[in-house]
Amino acid sequence: MKCNHLPFILALTLSSSFSPTSAAGPRHRPPLAPPTVQLALLLDTSNSMDGLLHQAKTELWSIVNEIGSATLNGQDATIQVALYEYGKASLSSENGYLRMVAPLTTDLDLISEKLYSLHTNGGDEYAGQVIAHASNHLEWTPSSNAYKAIFIAGNEPFDQGPVHFKGAIGNAREKNIVVNTIHCGDERAAFQGGWNEGARLGMGSMLTINHNAQKMDIATPYDDEMYRLNGMLNDTYLGYGANGASGALRQQAQDAGVKRSKRSASLERAKTKASKHYKNSSWDLVDKIKEDKDVLSSLSPEALPEPMRAMDKSQRKKYVAEKSKQRKNIQTKLLKLSKKREAYIANKQKNESESRLDNQLPSKVKSQMRKLNFKF
Repeated sequence: MKCNHLPFILALTLSSSFSPTSAAGPRHRPPLAPPTVQLALLLDTSNSMDGLLHQAKTELWSIVNEIGSATLNGQDATIQVALYEYGKASLSSENGYLRMVAPLTTDLDLISEKLYSLHTNGGDEYAGQVIAHASNHLEWTPSSNAYKAIFIAGNEPFDQGPVHFKGAIGNAREKNIVVNTIHCGDERAAFQGGWNEGARLGMGSMLTINHNAQKMDIATPYDDEMYRLNGMLNDTYLGYGANGASGALRQQAQDAGVKRSKRSASLERAKTKASKHYKNSSWDLVDKIKEDKDVLSSLSPEALPEPMRAMDKSQRKKYVAEKSKQRKNIQTKLLKLSKKREAYIANKQKNESESRLDNQLPSKVKSQMRKLNFKF
């Protein structure tokens, strides 16, 4: 019986746009734009790879946290994530059994929501076609100061489908996109299936993982307090405009869904929410005002959260500032507790040797990024 898989692409793009030097010389040069991490996951949702899909769902937050400390030229990196699925029988055969589920976005709650909506069933898995689609349809930065990479995982032969992987990878490399492969199974099968050749041509790395391995879900003395602080953190969000209510509901739904799935995943998510990578300016005033200090003047009372509608301009500004201060304090506490939690778990996991997505992928990403002068 055919062993289907769940390859998925992590299309990681770290970019930074540089402004030209003014005629007055370097002393007047504007600051460099922040580097960006673009992480696009393309998941083959065919049969028998439920384990890998589970790893992607539950380890998204730990992977983001692992690479989240990246800086370039002293500037923090911004993380964006995109999501594909392919290889499922219910997807259109005319399109190569693939679908872009979400474009590159900083809305990590949206990615989590989409991940948890994915399910597997049988189909055909075309690695070359999905690589070609990802390299051509995602908004890869044209900046030369960027790390752009595709990660595709699975266990079927790499040369299936109407688009050969060599041409697809060649097209990706013309755009300076590194192609990495993740084989679900043993190394011998990976070489037989051509996964090593895909990584070689893509100037990337081949990883092999046990897609059915599950991370130890270790309880720690810090968990309950982190859950309490996470609830307090949610109370600092101020939904505005057409996306305000839905954004808050998505945040709460993902908190609950990830917690039901795995304790460790929900606490990794809490850590991400306490970091600079969790941004919700499309629906939250506290994040939005960091980008647009005049946003309060442009919104009608009806677009504001209920407690702010009867306030005057100065009261509204003060109210948002107070919520921002509260959030920062809570995030600081969460990050301190998360460090203690990680130390506790590390002591318990000294002898763990399972090869999973979360303990294989970040190290490869960091290694490739360091070659482009990113630091951690």
